[in-house]
Amino acid sequence: MKLAPHEITMNNLNQIQELCPLNTYKACNPDEFLSILPKGIVDKSIKMVVVGSGSGLNMVYMINCLRLDQKDCAIDQQPFIIACSGEDLTAGFIQHGDWPGRTIHPPPSFFTAITSSGIMEHYPYIGIPDNSQGNFDELMPASHREAFWTGIKMIK
Repeated sequence: MKLAPHEITMNNLNQIQELCPLNTYKACNPDEFLSILPKGIVDKSIKMVVVGSGSGLNMVYMINCLRLDQKDCAIDQQPFIIACSGEDLTAGFIQHGDWPGRTIHPPPSFFTAITSSGIMEHYPYIGIPDNSQGNFDELMPASHREAFWTGIKMIK
């Protein structure tokens, strides 16, 4: 695993905070992050799960990008971690993560059926939380929490 740095501004962090208050999570559409994340990541993502933790001037946010990889017949998590302490921001993508549930492999027929059906944007993919928002401790599947804790360890 490695953390690939990516620049972020305080304005970007404020946008994320407006979407997802601290100590909660929210499932969002990728296009809400076009001004924050690289277009290539946004275009490949089917959903993004935002998690915020902390208080006051010290906080950590994660945008867990759920990427559709048709070539590998997989849905991968690619977390973007942001740590803020006062005015200091550190951010980056976790690449090649290895936590349980990071990659799931539906059968190849799944991708064929979804792509040809025209419902790709509306399908309830495995790995997207059942509830669109809630408290951090309610976030399921647990792989999102694992991604968050992995990011905390890496960004320290």
